Amino acid sequence: MFGRKTKELVVPPAAKNDPLRVPQLLFLCCAIAGSAVAQIAPSTPQDRPSAYADAQLQAMKKAIAPYVAQGRATYPQAKARFLAGLPAGQAFYVRATLHEPPNLEESVFIQVTSIEGNLLVGELNSQVQLLHGYRKGQVLRIPEEDVQDWVIPRPDGTEEGNVVGKFLDNYHPSPASAE
Repeated sequence: MFGRKTKELVVPPAAKNDPLRVPQLLFLCCAIAGSAVAQIAPSTPQDRPSAYADAQLQAMKKAIAPYVAQGRATYPQAKARFLAGLPAGQAFYVRATLHEPPNLEESVFIQVTSIEGNLLVGELNSQVQLLHGYRKGQVLRIPEEDVQDWVIPRPDGTEEGNVVGKFLDNYHPSPASAE
């Protein structure tokens, strides 16, 4: 699309000890790849956003931690495949969490278009529902350290990766606070 102006947003690495982000009051989590992924792979399920209160958020983060670790551990191989060139009809998406002061965060999918050093450049592929200043299709630059998972959907509806999303498909938070 020649002549189309896009607003680019550089997303800084997530602050590890930011007191404004603790406790987090609300978190919106996109469980699986979004509607643009579904266009590439028609049988890929749609996002099912979920809002969590603080105790549920902490329990959910604890529950997904091993899957985030698995997604991060397998990311270098997926990145290498992307850089080598994916087959026609496939695209490379990453899952990351965007933050908004004082205490909001939302997990999103970004369709990677290029990798510049340790920065991923891509288009926001999720409908952001909680945070302000983001829109689907917006160009973002995120540090690789913020990648939590990745997915490569295939035209036949199958996908590689998305271990966090596959877990969240069947995750049901406890209504009581999880301590």
